[in-house]
Amino acid sequence: VATNVFAEMCDLFGGVTQSQVIGGYRLSDGTIVRESIITLRSFCDISAKEQHFAAVMAIAERVCKEMTQECVSVEVDGTLHFVESNAVKIAA
Repeated sequence: VATNVFAEMCDLFGGVTQSQVIGGYRLSDGTIVRESIITLRSFCDISAKEQHFAAVMAIAERVCKEMTQECVSVEVDGTLHFVESNAVKIAA
């Protein structure tokens, strides 16, 4: 999936940077879950952001479904969007 998204981000924005990181979160029972995460980052001007925002969100929704994740996140201009398989929530 990451390879396909890497190519799609290159197509949309002309380039992408990929990083492998460790992320984590706490379950409701208090257990901390650590997992390997791949982050992809692209930079663009305002017109490219406006032109491709919906495509990026659709890619994120597809990744969420294909990888059976509860959600994936997309950060745009410092605003974190949690993308679920059928909805988008903006972090408070």
